[in-house]
Amino acid sequence: MKYFITSLSFIFMVAVLWAVNVTEVEARLSAAQKQCFDAVFYAEDNPDVVSVIGTNEKKLFEHYMDHGRYEGRSASSEFNLMSYRTNNRDLYISFADDLDAYPLHFIESGKQEGRIAMCDNPPAFEPFKRPLIQEIAEIARHRTDIGDTYVELDLTNQHLYLFVNGEVIMDTPVVTGDVKKNRQSPVGIFKIYHKGTDRYLTGPDWKVWVNYWMPFRGNIGFHDATWRKRFGGSIYQRDGSRGCINLPLDKAEILFEHSFIGMFVISY
Repeated sequence: MKYFITSLSFIFMVAVLWAVNVTEVEARLSAAQKQCFDAVFYAEDNPDVVSVIGTNEKKLFEHYMDHGRYEGRSASSEFNLMSYRTNNRDLYISFADDLDAYPLHFIESGKQEGRIAMCDNPPAFEPFKRPLIQEIAEIARHRTDIGDTYVELDLTNQHLYLFVNGEVIMDTPVVTGDVKKNRQSPVGIFKIYHKGTDRYLTGPDWKVWVNYWMPFRGNIGFHDATWRKRFGGSIYQRDGSRGCINLPLDKAEILFEHSFIGMFVISY
């Protein structure tokens, strides 16, 4: 009984730690959305909306989140999501249709960098178009903040390269998102935002244990996949992941040891 209770306590602690991490990310996204939104401005700039729902701040914010940001409406006098998305191609490649990521970037760094967040005729939402490999390479080449320690992910050839101080210290075949089920892994330039070990990754109808976990975009990241006997080749075209990058256990351990929060990931 003692060992049973101890096991339950451990599982509960892992679940809580995972939930806390997810909650923290969601809280940051929500806070950024609210910081970018000015209810007084939104009401004055959108009399058609006011005529229907009034000037209640909560209802105006809900309208913006459910409709306004997709229609190209400005959240405030200094931030229009679609303008920010359109005028910053590197962010567009990194975030694609993750509309929550843009205001977070604007609040945490974009505003200080002086990035363009407004234009005269803000566009409405348009689905993300997969960028050319050459375009990603060109942007990465001119990004002085990437440095010489980063991860390069070749989705076409299903291979990962770990650069440390400009040298490849590890490379490995991988399995990425299942193309057949339209779960392709994201293309773009990202950053690892969390590191964790020994936990369950769960979804509506699945649950897997991983020893190493390094997410870089939403719930997509690098992790070991001990249930796989083979990696690389064309596996991703018929039996790929749900978007994550599956690595052999020993390679995932090496990546975990050398990776850090904020480490760049170039995926093409």
